[in-house]
Amino acid sequence: MAKYVCDYEQLNSAATKLNDAANVLRTDINTYAADITNSLSSWDGSAKGSFTKQCEGQVKLAVAKADEATLAAEYIKTAVQEIQSTDEELASLKI
Repeated sequence: MAKYVCDYEQLNSAATKLNDAANVLRTDINTYAADITNSLSSWDGSAKGSFTKQCEGQVKLAVAKADEATLAAEYIKTAVQEIQSTDEELASLKI
């Protein structure tokens, strides 16, 4: 019978790295958005409004992607915990 092995440390490490990357991404998005907003302060007219609206839309989209990465990292960590718990439970059974 085949035996399946789950490298818990490797998966938890990957989830942590994904979460860290999402946090860096979120920080960078906010920094760049603030820089763009500051740069637009000297603009006037409809071009400013149009560009600001497009920029806000892109910022929301990028933040949503960072949030998805955070949720994926949390899901991986939860799945690893469940797999490890089930594996330990099965290992303790006396058949």
